[in-house]
Amino acid sequence: MLAVRGAQFSDVFEIPLVLGGIVRRLMVEKFADINDQDTLRKFNQTLEITDADATKAACRFLDVFHDQLNTRIKNHNSDLARAGKENGLDLSSFEIAAVD
Repeated sequence: MLAVRGAQFSDVFEIPLVLGGIVRRLMVEKFADINDQDTLRKFNQTLEITDADATKAACRFLDVFHDQLNTRIKNHNSDLARAGKENGLDLSSFEIAAVD
């Protein structure tokens, strides 16, 4: 699916990480003049949450990609087994191992 659209796997994986950095930069610029310690502490906590959420989003993408890849592998192997059975051929050498 990514190749059809001209995107690389790394392009999609990088999006949440880049967005987190952009949000961080915008927040720092907007609130650079904070002097109140309590507000500064809350601001820093917010930045930490933003970074953590960006990482979680990137990891979630990897999970979805992994599941999609395994589904495609299972479908390939199933289709291969069916075609081999229908045509009396041993196509097991063309099976693909699932990604763990």
